[in-house]
Amino acid sequence: MQADLRQNLRADSGKPLAFHQLIRIDDTRWYWYQRYHHLLVDGFSFPAITRQIAAIYRAWQSDAPTPESPFTPFADVVEEYQRYRQSEAWQRDGAFWAQQRRELPPPASMSAAPLPGRSASADILRMKLSAPAGAFRQLAAHMPEIPRADLALALVTLWLGRLCGRMDYAAGFIFMRRMGSAALTATGPVLNVLPLAINLHATEDLPTLAKRLAAQLKKMRRHQRYDAEQIVRDSGEPQGRRRYLARCST
Repeated sequence: MQADLRQNLRADSGKPLAFHQLIRIDDTRWYWYQRYHHLLVDGFSFPAITRQIAAIYRAWQSDAPTPESPFTPFADVVEEYQRYRQSEAWQRDGAFWAQQRRELPPPASMSAAPLPGRSASADILRMKLSAPAGAFRQLAAHMPEIPRADLALALVTLWLGRLCGRMDYAAGFIFMRRMGSAALTATGPVLNVLPLAINLHATEDLPTLAKRLAAQLKKMRRHQRYDAEQIVRDSGEPQGRRRYLARCST
């Protein structure tokens, strides 16, 4: 697995964009290694494909009929997107993100060192955060009016602000872009990472911050179909550069 990941796997490398391998550990145990290029799938598609393959495997084990595919052609997603690009909605979304871009703080960063460019690494960095058992649950119990996802996001923004020593910064927030779309039943790269402006105020309490961030995201969701790459193109900045680095997801 490490040998596979250490290869040059960029889209222009000539290597397969998808690779599967069964690795036998003992007589009754196997590892199933899957590697996809992000051009093919996103974080929604990968588990959906895995679930379908597992369903087929279980059916074959019990001599049951092969389950029908739940997926629709990605061509439907492309056609829908092309209609969107010709619509007034695309113009409105572009205007919204142009305004957001003008007001966007500098990106959050844990280091003053520049990005390494096109260098690639298969290294996995893990950090284990320790907290008393049930601490988040107890905190949420004191704020029953705040959804837990909103509370978690507020805590993450405070943590990132502390790490980078900033009260104002930009972060990338992941949007699914699938609800009410042909992409809901299709596999492919649809997820969008859009810039979220974080502005922390020393006098603001946690519930107020959580509500304010939730309101920001609600407004952003109305314009989530607009590509992050298009925002960069509209800005005139180099293609490989984005003004928001840290990613948040709840």
